[in-house]
Formats: sequence, structure tokens, C-alpha cells
Amino acid sequence: MRRRPRPGAPGARSGAALAVWLLLSGLPCAVLPAAAGEEEPSSPGLEPKEAERLFLGFINDRRSLIRNCMFLGGVRVDEIAVKKDAATARIRYRIECLQEEITLPPLTRTLREIFVYCYRGIHWEILGRASELAPAESACGRGEPPSRAAPPRDALDGDRRAIAQEILAWAVLGNPPDGVTAGFPGGEAVAASSPVLVSNENLGDVTEIPLAGRTVAVLAPGALLQRMVLGRGGAWLRFDQLEIQGDSARTRISLVAPVLPPPGPGGEATRILSRLEADFARRGDSWVLTRHRPLP
Repeated sequence: MRRRPRPGAPGARSGAALAVWLLLSGLPCAVLPAAAGEEEPSSPGLEPKEAERLFLGFINDRRSLIRNCMFLGGVRVDEIAVKKDAATARIRYRIECLQEEITLPPLTRTLREIFVYCYRGIHWEILGRASELAPAESACGRGEPPSRAAPPRDALDGDRRAIAQEILAWAVLGNPPDGVTAGFPGGEAVAASSPVLVSNENLGDVTEIPLAGRTVAVLAPGALLQRMVLGRGGAWLRFDQLEIQGDSARTRISLVAPVLPPPGPGGEATRILSRLEADFARRGDSWVLTRHRPLP
């Protein structure tokens, strides 16, 4: 549970300061249920068991805890409020923190915090603590528009989408680029999946990739891994590299699958089924594959 230090605060906390922080963190936060007359949730609802499962995945990441603390368990979901595709859950859990002074015993405290969840159309995701999220994030990205001008759209997103579309047509539909007779390495692992899953890594702001007769879901790596574990297997495409310079582009694509059963802490959660490196050149309004080779 990482906390940003206050400006001017010393790097090392004393035992007393840490104890005060823990006690303050245990104070309940006010979360009100949706008022009468508001729209019904557009999600299927967040069940306590699902909220707890996602919370455990979040809290077992040491980056979600402050320094010198460890998660002890004792999880209890006290309250869930759902509004459209956003939800909050008040969760109680226990942690133990070692104090800076090694002669003092560790502090064990029960925390009660509000966590924010978002329904992505096919599954719930945990976004984090309500106290650490911006208002737009707490509403699944549908907060009030910012007063400052929105950043300009990346001009390369159209090229990224076109190149990704060429790769997916090859891997999923079995339609290789002109001049290529070989199939996409390991393409059978994604050809039958529905929808076709693609990691959003190195795709900029591309969220949709048109593919004839198929649905493509562009998701974050964590959401893909969660979906695969729940579905007991599968694979997705990941663009490890997608660099565009003028009229040339280089890309490296991996076919990724989860490690099942999931490994213990520190273990690799995914494995590479196949990898391919490819170069493209711009020809008018389209991109043409000029070279490709499988990678070990």
C-alpha cells in the first residue's frame, strides 16, 4: 500500500509516525449507495466473492502496500455499492508493519478502505483505492471533462491500427500478406478464440481493430491474464514492438498464454508460444509486409 510522502517529510518514518498513519488509514470512508430514482446499473452487479478475489490479486502485489508492511489476511467485504458500470466496496483486512526501530515489536492493524471496481463489458477490474484515484478514474473514466484542453490525438494511431489489422488477418483469418505462403506461427491458438484477444501494449490509443467476421477485444495485460485464468487457458497477441518512422515500420509480435496452474509469488505468470518479427513499408494508403522471420 504505497503512500506518497508529504512535501518536506523525511524519508524514514519513525515508529510513532507509522502507527499514526495506520490508525488513520483504519478510519472508514463515506460511500453512499445510489440515490433512489437513479439509473439501474448496466453491469451484472459485483458479487462479494468476486470483489474479494480481485482485491486479493491487488493486495498481494507488494507495490500495493507501504514499505515494511505485509498482508496478513482477515478479509471481509462489508459493503458494495454499484452505479452503472462502476462499483465501490468497503473491505476490511489486516496488515503487519515492522517499525524503523528494530527493538520495537511489529505493529498489527485492521484497515477498512474503499476500493473502486469497473465493469469492462465482459469482466470486473479493480482500479485501486478510492482515496488514490482521480474522480474520472473512480467513475470508470466517465468523470466530468477536464477544464484544460484534451491532448491531441496521436497521428500514428491510424498506422498502428492498419499494421495490427494486417497481422490479425494473417494470424486469425489465415490470410497472409501478399507474397507470403506460410501460416502465422502458432496462429491456430487464436484462430478459434472468440473474441480475438489483443494486448494494448505499444498500440498507443488504439482500442478497436476491425477484422472481417470477428470481434477483437483490445485489453490491458492484467485483464487478459485474469480472463485466461478464469477460462482455464487460451492465448492472446501482444505487440512487443511497433515502431513507425516515416514510411517504414518494424514490429515484433508474441503469442502469449498463461502459466496454469498460476505460479507462486515471483514466478512468471505467462509464457511465449511463438514470436515473429516483421517489417512494413507504406504504399500509398496501406502498409505492405516487406520482411518477416520467426524468433526463438
